[in-house]
Amino acid sequence: MNSLKMILAVLATAAIGAGQERIAASMRFSRPNTFAPRRLSADATVCVNPPLNLTRWEIDPSKAMRELGDRIREAGFRVGPEQCDATVYTEIVANGRKNLELQFRIVFVDEQIPRLCSAAHGSLLAAFAEEARQIRDAQVKGMAIYRGAVE
Repeated sequence: MNSLKMILAVLATAAIGAGQERIAASMRFSRPNTFAPRRLSADATVCVNPPLNLTRWEIDPSKAMRELGDRIREAGFRVGPEQCDATVYTEIVANGRKNLELQFRIVFVDEQIPRLCSAAHGSLLAAFAEEARQIRDAQVKGMAIYRGAVE
């Protein structure tokens, strides 16, 4: 009798696993072009999340957010506090005497996986300008899903 219970338990587990795999597969392909490169529309608004300062330098987050927003605006995007089509998340992660490293990603409002993950270097303003340039360049080509987030 114990072996019969064990066999039933194994069959039930396999059936549940198969059902979950079917559910996962249907979710995975519910939007067929998830991995295809996307562009923001011409009238899209990009929101700038306050940069996260992970250095020991004192940086005013609201001023840094305004500066980054200005650079993104100069790159040709509309920047707004709400009703965003995408959000830029920036971390100030390393610094030297005159050089910072920014790591950033852009996430479309209808997705959770970043479309662009990159880094920029230089003084704070130069790094922000480099970040905005990379976002603009990625927009021209179309931004693919960041594969590291799904693998």
